[in-house]
Amino acid sequence: MSSGEVQVGRDAVCRLQKLGVDVSQLADVPIPDELWPVIERVVRGVRGQDQRWYAAAAMYGRFVAELKAGRSANELIEQYAAGRSLGPILQHPEMRELVLAENLSGPLNRWLADVIRRTGLRPGEKLDVAVNLVEKIHEGLSAGESVAEITVWLGKPRQVARRMRRAMIKRRSWLSRVFRRSCQLAATLVLLLA
Repeated sequence: MSSGEVQVGRDAVCRLQKLGVDVSQLADVPIPDELWPVIERVVRGVRGQDQRWYAAAAMYGRFVAELKAGRSANELIEQYAAGRSLGPILQHPEMRELVLAENLSGPLNRWLADVIRRTGLRPGEKLDVAVNLVEKIHEGLSAGESVAEITVWLGKPRQVARRMRRAMIKRRSWLSRVFRRSCQLAATLVLLLA
């Protein structure tokens, strides 16, 4: 199947093109048709046309490599079943490479995306949080724990996000923290005066 055949009659490919992703630039090696909707669902959660293209290209490249390595399309569908919720973490290049390279299972990908989304941190800080959490996940996997045990051991996404947010804010410079508190105080005063 050539790249010209990929574009014909595929709903997911048409939706990708509506999102600004030119599939003809990506699809030089055929992948199973059922993987295009997976890419489309994830890319839908990415903001910005350029970032969508890079996310789609990265996922397509990862799928081609994984299929050549012997993984099945169903395994890849399960791994990226979180869909649109993975979009924000695939938006940033470094985090995209981290998440795609780690080959975490679907539930762990969803858990990681949920934690990162809830932190509300700066992009560089989110990357640090993701690296830290992936290391902890791999510690659990190497210890022989199941995915369910790892997510229970690490905690619920909201609690982990709060804990990681506090830790990252404490690492910021004192000037940054003073500025943040000043903004909070100013917002409080504006609300009181209103």
